[in-house]
Amino acid sequence: MSTLKPTVGRIVLFRMATEVVFPAIITKVVNGDTIELEVFGTMHTKVHYNVLRGDKVFEWDWMEFTKDQAARPGFGDHDKALEEDRASKVPGIDHPMPEEEMETESGVDATGKHDIRQVK
Repeated sequence: MSTLKPTVGRIVLFRMATEVVFPAIITKVVNGDTIELEVFGTMHTKVHYNVLRGDKVFEWDWMEFTKDQAARPGFGDHDKALEEDRASKVPGIDHPMPEEEMETESGVDATGKHDIRQVK
């Protein structure tokens, strides 16, 4: 089974009390399984900082569906390939980004013609 890694934007569950669990979105990964998240309660949302993973009050855990998906053979292969691909395109790390994939800014110059400049 592949180990799930928390990433920004993923939905998890946050335990507010022994029998009270709310959905939450990861807003920052502090380190390992320690995260910051935005919890969606019944009347409001609230940010929680440095939340540990677990099954106790004020801890977070993956949804059952996510755990089931992670248990399937081949889970994470796509993420691993994507990470390797991204690493090969980061400027300054052994494999510079191809020119055609550099970000560009587009605008209109004073003559009304399109002006495209590469962002550095």
